[in-house]
Amino acid sequence: LDRSHSMKVESRKWPAPAAFAAAAAIVASEEGRKVSVVTFSTSVEEVEFDSESSTGRAEFLRRMLAVQPSGGTDFRPVVERADSLAPFSDLLFVSDGDGPLDEERTREVFATRSLAYLVIGGSSSTNATLADIATPDRTIVADSLSSEAVDLVASFTR
Repeated sequence: LDRSHSMKVESRKWPAPAAFAAAAAIVASEEGRKVSVVTFSTSVEEVEFDSESSTGRAEFLRRMLAVQPSGGTDFRPVVERADSLAPFSDLLFVSDGDGPLDEERTREVFATRSLAYLVIGGSSSTNATLADIATPDRTIVADSLSSEAVDLVASFTR
């Protein structure tokens, strides 16, 4: 989840992207999948997720909604974090911006991982490399969190 300052612009109503990412994580967890939620701007932070209890899920949701956007968009730290995940992992990027990334390294990291990409803010906010790498039917470019975005979560958790 991109937590750069631009994610907070008034038209996007910040908590929605965080709630969307949290919902995707909870659904995937309930399907028995191991889940890790990472927020990024110029650095990455993992939001602890205890999926074993309803109290743990509620605390996770509170933590996600407490994340505050700041800084710029830099994909390099989150790409490096993704490299520590097992091959064939599914990843969901939620972002509204185009930021620095090392194209060769990014392609290497995602060569054995499935990338879903939700771009909030329209096509001008799309990172061309991530869009090229992402699974076509799991890439959505939206002005806001639309019904298409909800459908993306559904496909991500199948």
